[in-house]
Amino acid sequence: MLGLRDIDLMGNYNPKVDDIQESAEITYESANSFFDSNEANLQRIVRLIKTGELSSPKEIYAKKQTAVSMLAECCEMYLKALFLYENRNSGKTCKELWEILEAKMKEEKKRKDKNGNTIYYLVDDNDHETPLKHPDGTIIYTYAKVDSTGAIINDDDGNPIYVDKLGKEYKYNKRGKAVVTNGHALDRLVELLSSESRLLLETRMLTIPMNTTEKNGTVSILDVLQNKGLLSTTEHISQDQFAGWLDQHKKSFEEARYPGQRKYDTSIEFMYHLQTQIRAVAQYRMTPKDNQKFTVTDEELAKLPPEIRQLASFHSSFLSEELIKLIASDDNVKQKIIDLFSQQYILPSDISANEFYNLIKTMKTKEILYISYICYLIKNYFNLDFSNFEKNDEENKDTYQAMKIAGILKEIKFTPSQFVGFCIQLKSSFNVPINSNTLTKLFEILKAKLGYDPYEIAKNEYIDFYKKDKEMLKYYNNYKFKK
Repeated sequence: MLGLRDIDLMGNYNPKVDDIQESAEITYESANSFFDSNEANLQRIVRLIKTGELSSPKEIYAKKQTAVSMLAECCEMYLKALFLYENRNSGKTCKELWEILEAKMKEEKKRKDKNGNTIYYLVDDNDHETPLKHPDGTIIYTYAKVDSTGAIINDDDGNPIYVDKLGKEYKYNKRGKAVVTNGHALDRLVELLSSESRLLLETRMLTIPMNTTEKNGTVSILDVLQNKGLLSTTEHISQDQFAGWLDQHKKSFEEARYPGQRKYDTSIEFMYHLQTQIRAVAQYRMTPKDNQKFTVTDEELAKLPPEIRQLASFHSSFLSEELIKLIASDDNVKQKIIDLFSQQYILPSDISANEFYNLIKTMKTKEILYISYICYLIKNYFNLDFSNFEKNDEENKDTYQAMKIAGILKEIKFTPSQFVGFCIQLKSSFNVPINSNTLTKLFEILKAKLGYDPYEIAKNEYIDFYKKDKEMLKYYNNYKFKK
């Protein structure tokens, strides 16, 4: 069995600590190790609480403080790695860059507002550490009240008047404690990021809900469109909250190591959100995957129609750089996007970005709408009432035909995604119109091949439709269809 001594014997790598690239990579890998450990630790805490093995408030508090400390350390490692990577061609040595990091972390100074006056924050009279907060969760900062020229306004006693962001006034001796940039360095390390990385991080922190951060751990083309100002974004936390939380948790790494000595207000949810999104930015900047190597130009982005906002709002999972470039270069495709999203048609929600790309590229607008209609019927088939539709009812003939096709697809276990893929294959191979007439003819071929009507298949019978694709298409090719 592999033991700890064996691991020590394996760790004989000699890192090139004077090489900026290698120093950044090793720091990044260390951060990834912290991330993996944090994932396992948080899952274990949740499991213990669920099973009742962890129920003591004292024990939960201690584990929470430790978890926050580990999350903050992970954030710090990613930020350091990214700083080194972004400054690898700055002309400075690796040692000089580390000295900048160390100096920034040790820096102690009072934070100033735009007028150069010290910023304060309110604390409880009985607890001089924990900041008081506004109803929206942001820390109550106070600023010296100034006139239109920036001059400080004093009260009748000659002391400066202080106000918070809501305009509430405070006396000089009630202005709170000065905001000092000491303690944990999260906020200052964020300031060291390049403008592109910082904007990307702040945008993701503000627009991704904290309770969905696990599902949004990688940078996509959506981020590019947001950062270019092409998409309107919905903030789930405000800029004030982000800055306040950074300030509130900047001491988390140091303070959380003394849970029995100091009381400090921490949030695992926020720190996990921050860790995940810093990791996403670091991964994108340092080790981008093939689908993250975006080459879309500002000129191409300028050609996108306003409807791209609707696409991103209702179907962000459809976005890909390949699609963006196609829309920008093909006026017919651009018109399809305008037609589809100016009316906000119901499109299949459970298809991939690649499937949507191929739909837009190969299908006409009316074919996309027809496919979407059938997908809707497949997905909701057992919740819809077709009892009033008869086979020979001319008024509802199209609906009956679509219902019958959806029923066949439902019986043979076709998902909307599989149906979309099949239609794309059909269109690409034979360039036939995708509509009820074509699909009805196809099922007639299937009926002749099988010897019975697939619509009458017993509920408990299963046909592996995909295995018959090639054989069906061979028969299908012998028929002529109206184009």
